[in-house]
Amino acid sequence: MKISKTYSGYILKHESGEYFASSFSSFSPQSYSTDDLLNAVRYPFKSTAEQVVANAKVMEPRWDGEKSLKDFLIHCTPKKITVNVEAEVEE
Repeated sequence: MKISKTYSGYILKHESGEYFASSFSSFSPQSYSTDDLLNAVRYPFKSTAEQVVANAKVMEPRWDGEKSLKDFLIHCTPKKITVNVEAEVEE
């Protein structure tokens, strides 16, 4: 049996062309970047993605990791992503 599904959401694209990815330990803005769209952090709504960027602009970083996160996010804009998934299920 063949199944297919379409998912859509928003990701944050940096002005460098990279996308925002989650990082647990980082001390440079590059730690938060990925060129793999499927590894980018996804948000269900455009307003949520825009709020993440807005929050970063007023963030007062206390640690190097937070400063790196702010430095990356303030240069991002939301972009819509649509993923089409097709799979074959054995019966």
